[in-house]
Amino acid sequence: VLTAQANPGFAQDAISHGAQDILVLDTLNPSMLERIVCYALERQRQAAVLHKTVSHLHRRDRELRAINARLEAILGAVPLAVVELDRQGVLCMVSRLPQFVPANTAIGTRLSDAMPIEAGARLQWHLHRAVLHHSPERFEIDSVWPDGRRGTWVVDLAPSNGPDGVVES
Repeated sequence: VLTAQANPGFAQDAISHGAQDILVLDTLNPSMLERIVCYALERQRQAAVLHKTVSHLHRRDRELRAINARLEAILGAVPLAVVELDRQGVLCMVSRLPQFVPANTAIGTRLSDAMPIEAGARLQWHLHRAVLHHSPERFEIDSVWPDGRRGTWVVDLAPSNGPDGVVES
């Protein structure tokens, strides 16, 4: 905004309505005007980059949502329980819970805490080994199903490394 008024109230009002600069005629000199034009051009360039970046992020978000929907459909069709645990055994993702785990076990809880003590301890032990050695672990868990039957579950732990090479889940 170019104005002859050196009024702070006017400047605040103009900025609240979207003005980026308030130029008072009495205070302008050529070097100040040059600096203001350079800043305005840089803001325009940054706004264009930001718009392009936001558009790219929206496009990537749509792609990730579609990939996630396909993954959920695939995991939902698999007749096995597929769960993702973090390094501490906290439940991050689940297609379906094994029958020896209570159905109300929530994401964000430690899976071994929801299991019978011996089975939970066995899971944690193998999880720590898998993380420590960066290698898959296969073991069996004997458990009692809700209807009283005993069953054996074969568990495959496969560590998943993050971008930095550290086991994430």
